[in-house]
Amino acid sequence: MVKEAQNNSTVKVFSTPSGLYYWLAMNVTEPPLTNIWLRKAIREAIDVPGIIKDAYSGLFTRTNAIIPRQLGVGHWPDAPVYNQNIPLAKSYLQKSGLKNVTLKLNVDNVQNDVAAAQIIAANLAQIGIKVNVIPVDAATISDLPGPGGGGPHPQLLYYYYGGQSDPNEWFEWWTCAQVGLWNWDHWCSPEFTKLTNQALATYDRNERTKLYIEAQKLWNDETGMVWICNSDNYVGCAPYVKPSFLAQGGIQVWNTTAV
Repeated sequence: MVKEAQNNSTVKVFSTPSGLYYWLAMNVTEPPLTNIWLRKAIREAIDVPGIIKDAYSGLFTRTNAIIPRQLGVGHWPDAPVYNQNIPLAKSYLQKSGLKNVTLKLNVDNVQNDVAAAQIIAANLAQIGIKVNVIPVDAATISDLPGPGGGGPHPQLLYYYYGGQSDPNEWFEWWTCAQVGLWNWDHWCSPEFTKLTNQALATYDRNERTKLYIEAQKLWNDETGMVWICNSDNYVGCAPYVKPSFLAQGGIQVWNTTAV
C-alpha cells in the first residue's frame, strides 16, 4: 500500500522512523553465548540491510544504536555500523574455539518478524552456525515474570520494543533490575545502570546525551545486541498538506499545515 501511494502522483507520502525498534538479543548468560567471540561472530555475520529489504520491503530505517536520530537526547551519532563481514565473522568464530554450534532463535509469530529471523538463520549458516527458528505466540513470548523469549533458557531472541519521547523510557528496560523481566540479553552492568540513572537525574541535554552514550559504549563492547531497524510511520496526504511528527514518530494532527 505504501509503494502504491508513493507511485500515485495525487498523493504525497511523508515518513519518519517511529519509536518501535527491532533487535536481536543474545543471552550473555546462556552457553554457548557466554563466549564473547561467538557473539562477535554473530554480529558480524548478520546482513541488516538484507533483513530490512526482504522482511520489511525496504520500508523501515536502519538503526545502529537504541535511540533514533530524531529523538535527539541520547542519540549516539558515531555508533559503530556493523555490515555483514563473513571472513571476519569466521575468524571470530575460530577464536571462540567452538565447533558445531547450534542455537535456538525465538521470535514473535508474526509473518515479517519470522521472515527476519529466517534471514538471520541463513546469515549464520554462512559461517557454520545452525539456527533453529522457533515462532512463539505473543502471549507466551512476553509472559512475565520470566527470562523472556518464551522459555526458561533462551539463547537468541528477535523482537521489538517501543520507546516514547524521553530516552529513559528506552533505557530503563535494559538495567540490572530488569534481568528476568524485560532485559532479554540478560546483561547486568552496575556501571550501565549507574550511568542511565545519572542521566535520568540530569537536566542538561548535552550532559544527558554524554551519559547515555557512555552507557551505550559499554553495551556495545559486551556484544549482546544486534540493532536492526526502526519501523517507519507513513502518511499519505494531498500534495498541499504537510503533516507533523512527534520525536517518537507519532503524528501531530493538530500541527498539520499547508505547503
